[in-house]
Amino acid sequence: MTRVEMLEYLSTVAASGQPFWGALACDGGDVSKAKKTGASWVTVTHGGMFDPKVPASAIGLLPYARANDMVLERGSLAREEDFPVFAGVFASDQFNMIGRLLEELREAGYHGAQNFPSVGLAEGRFRAFLHETAMDYDREIEMVRKAR
Repeated sequence: MTRVEMLEYLSTVAASGQPFWGALACDGGDVSKAKKTGASWVTVTHGGMFDPKVPASAIGLLPYARANDMVLERGSLAREEDFPVFAGVFASDQFNMIGRLLEELREAGYHGAQNFPSVGLAEGRFRAFLHETAMDYDREIEMVRKAR
């Protein structure tokens, strides 16, 4: 699915009046299930790879165990011909060269990248600390700009 085809698909779904929503996935069964239940797109994330019984666990909000590499390794899930599958990219991870990561995600077959999780959820002193260490929202915006 090219970028133009993906945007046309998502625009058509959004204009149809049907619910417009995305699902999170960690394996091929999740992608198939999301398509069958009417999701408009899927984002592959690292979060549920640790404990599938608790998909909304807090671990999904942290860059545990090379989160972006884990998503990259699951590129086979993005091999959908007619359904958008995005990579959930932890953009504020200082150990990733965003340009290179985005190219690797494209080569793996992902149709796009979504910033997930976001440090925008952090508040107060913790948010200030993240900003001081350059693990901040600005890196997330930069990743989205480059992905565009």
